[in-house]
Amino acid sequence: MLVVSWNSVVIFNQIEWELSSIIDVILKVLDSKLIGSASGGDSNVFYLKMEGDYYRYLAEFKTGDERKLVI
Repeated sequence: MLVVSWNSVVIFNQIEWELSSIIDVILKVLDSKLIGSASGGDSNVFYLKMEGDYYRYLAEFKTGDERKLVI
């Protein structure tokens, strides 16, 4: 039973790391390319909403101090 629990923790940590990495890349692209170059109000709102969604996704699985940084 301990082995199953340990394996679950390792898998969860790997998934959390992968999600964090992917979301970090998306947020960087939003900040550096898309939000600043949005041509109209609707585009800008769309990208800002998308940015908020990705921060919410981070907040859903982060804990402790990492979660406070996201919120």
